[in-house]
Amino acid sequence: MSRYLEYISREPPPQILNLPPQKPWPFCLRGPEEKFRVYLAGTDYGGSNWICGGGRFAVGQVNLVWTTLATFGPGIYYFAVVLPDGVANRDVFRSFWGWVQSVLAAVIVVSFFCSALLNPGIVPRQRGWRDFDNDNRTQPLPRYLVINGVTIIQKFCNTCKIFRPPRSKHCQLCDNCVLRFDHHCPFVGNCIGLHNYRYFLVLINSASLFLFITIGMTLHVLYLEFGQINSVANPFARFFWTLAYNPFKDVFLVYSVFLLLAVLILSVYHSFIVFQNLTTNEHVKNYYEQDNPFDFGPSRNCKQVTCYPDRVLAQGTDVIEILNHPPSDYNGDGGSLDDM
Repeated sequence: MSRYLEYISREPPPQILNLPPQKPWPFCLRGPEEKFRVYLAGTDYGGSNWICGGGRFAVGQVNLVWTTLATFGPGIYYFAVVLPDGVANRDVFRSFWGWVQSVLAAVIVVSFFCSALLNPGIVPRQRGWRDFDNDNRTQPLPRYLVINGVTIIQKFCNTCKIFRPPRSKHCQLCDNCVLRFDHHCPFVGNCIGLHNYRYFLVLINSASLFLFITIGMTLHVLYLEFGQINSVANPFARFFWTLAYNPFKDVFLVYSVFLLLAVLILSVYHSFIVFQNLTTNEHVKNYYEQDNPFDFGPSRNCKQVTCYPDRVLAQGTDVIEILNHPPSDYNGDGGSLDDM
């Protein structure tokens, strides 16, 4: 599944994990690692997602159904009614824009269902915690991770009975700790995390481009119909007559504009945080008050997020030191993985 899981080890610190670069696997062909398959096969799974495909897929809330209808319903209307009116001979698949938007639509559908259905990176729960230490505390003391020279507090998840891996968070809606947790997306009904974040990026960027073209084509169709109304001389009256004659296209245009604004804001925002190698959760909570240990520059950050998401660090070997006590130079400004 991911080498992030190395950091929930119950072996007593101090320990140093020095891991060589890991070759990525395409899509979800490999499936989850043995540790996660054993977790699913037992009776320990306590999350609210429905897991299938040997752990490859995790289905969340029913929001997916409403999002599918709200997204693909207008899309079908556009391809069936609006787009044919804007291309020569009403032949969508022989027109340039018809082909472009057909390809974009296919990309949107695939990336949407990958974002909604792929296991985002659910961390296996463990039973108990007493083997972490021998006293009578209600939970283990926090540990300290030294990542790229930056010290971060690693606290214990009371629900999953694990030390949270770097950049992970327990989602209250899915009731799971999720690797490299970005956010819980209500529109796809699933968490966006380590294994589906890049498909989410493809979704919002391809949707932005698709909607730009859609709005332009809808305006073009309305302009053509505006020019065909010869019975009204006044251009303002002709304009309102065009709108009155095409109520469904008017509503579709307004819907597309609002949807574009929402998706475009997401595209710009996520481009901004990818360049800094931040998650939404980390950025919103200003998690790294000083240095971000995962930031290796925009180019390497983008390459890691899109091509090598399983790697903890964007450059070199994944070296993380796990300590029971803070290092001597620790000033207390490091973030806490429990605050995420």
